[in-house]
Amino acid sequence: TVRLADSDGCLSFSVADDGPGFDPGAVRYGTGLQNMTDRLSVLGGQLDVRAGPGAGTTVAGNVMVAAPAPASPVPASAAPASLAPASAASACSAIASPAADPRATPVAVAEPA
Repeated sequence: TVRLADSDGCLSFSVADDGPGFDPGAVRYGTGLQNMTDRLSVLGGQLDVRAGPGAGTTVAGNVMVAAPAPASPVPASAAPASLAPASAASACSAIASPAADPRATPVAVAEPA
């Protein structure tokens, strides 16, 4: 299943399959997941990979593609904090992954240096 959404300038995506999955603790990784993580990180985005034996694999992520729309017509400098536009970091902070198989666990990918 492939999902793509844009909400307030945050582009979210996920790709999930119902294949055999893999045990994150027993697999030696190449550079693919690390490259995806690094490339999204440079743009301020995030990547989340979940997998498990018999649970398929889900790769989900997000990245800001535009400034979020202002929350009100009042300039941000004059608006109370609750009405000020969201910052790019907070508007795209959580990865919206589809419901994951309970057998799937997060795959650890090193943070970029």
